[in-house]
Amino acid sequence: MEEDVIKTIRELKKNAEKYFAGLSDNVENLRRTYADFEELTAAFSKVDVEAEQIKELIENYKILKQDIKIFDLNLDTIPTNLQREADTAANKFKYETLSKINASLDLQPMNFFKLKVKTSCSIPCSEGVLYEACAFIPKWKLLAVGFRKNHQGSLGLYNLDNHEVVSSAPNVHTKWINHVIWVEKWNYIITCSNDMKIKVFVVSDQGKTIKPVTTFRGHTNLVRCIKYLDQEDLMVSAGDDAGIKVWDLKTLRRSATICTDTNTNMDGSIAYIPKEKLIGVGFRAGIIRFYHLYKKNVVFEFKTGFENFYTYGLQYLPKRKLILGRVKENTITIWKYDSENKKTEHYKTITAKGHYPDCIVANEDESQLLYTSRDQFLEVYDFASDKTATHNLGPYITKTNALVFLDNLGKVSVCDYTSGKVCILH
Repeated sequence: MEEDVIKTIRELKKNAEKYFAGLSDNVENLRRTYADFEELTAAFSKVDVEAEQIKELIENYKILKQDIKIFDLNLDTIPTNLQREADTAANKFKYETLSKINASLDLQPMNFFKLKVKTSCSIPCSEGVLYEACAFIPKWKLLAVGFRKNHQGSLGLYNLDNHEVVSSAPNVHTKWINHVIWVEKWNYIITCSNDMKIKVFVVSDQGKTIKPVTTFRGHTNLVRCIKYLDQEDLMVSAGDDAGIKVWDLKTLRRSATICTDTNTNMDGSIAYIPKEKLIGVGFRAGIIRFYHLYKKNVVFEFKTGFENFYTYGLQYLPKRKLILGRVKENTITIWKYDSENKKTEHYKTITAKGHYPDCIVANEDESQLLYTSRDQFLEVYDFASDKTATHNLGPYITKTNALVFLDNLGKVSVCDYTSGKVCILH
């Protein structure tokens, strides 16, 4: 018996040493490939690039994409110094290298004005999708859809290649799902609902398996919106009760509550200014307020001009330093943000043709906005020309909702507020 135990321990030690050696090699490969990128991207500004160099760049890009997956493993046994090395390399890839690749290849941003419906299909059992209850899973090309059925919330994973439902989890919430987000680092789908709960699911086997991990409790009223802060590995949530909840996704526990005093009724989306660690929420009282994530104090606030209206689609556009949101029916307001003085100034008001532009997305360079209407069309706005246009989705969709920019695919998806229909446009 004793010999068997010793043999098992030795085997475990051997496997562990082999694993960490392989992980160290991957980190070194990542560092070396990044250096190759630096040389190739620097060459773009000096000489014409040959076809072979472009091929090499693409191959290196694929290597990076594959190697980066090792940093999404949830292994507490990884040594601290190696964790730091991996995090540094991963962040450099995400926030520096990819932007350099795009700039070097002169990739053009998506033109929302040229969108056309390419695919239309149905999610079985769905009676409609609310607000932003839809998320993109890039590595498996899946769409996670939180749909309603008999006033309950269910979850389905839809394959964007073969247009089939890969898996589903029925009745995961006792009321409708308001938001769905995907967290690549942990392979988590997270949902929030009118049943006052936030649920975390782990996805495996390329989307074929959805398993519940935990339920976040603590909200005392409807949970309207959630947002993942990838650089912090935290999630924030807000709704009809007071307080913004902060959740640690490593420990799967609540780490803090940001006090909003007596202010309640936060809906739509949560905005985030990552450089300054500022969380933005819109209150039904007609105020948008930004809090510091860690200090938990109010940094600045401003009025929307409309009381008794939720602010939907609230977000910060970092390239243009703009804050925007739908503050009333038909009305999207945009403010310039002065980061030095922590002030906002009214920049533009867009009068939408649809009554409820709940979901708003920007293209890669933030030159255009695309938004839903809860009618048969999507609407486009261009900053340079100050022009708008509409894309009619009838007869496929009756009320557009849950708009998602599938940026890795150069496509957008949109769901129906009143049925299981989904349209893919590009």
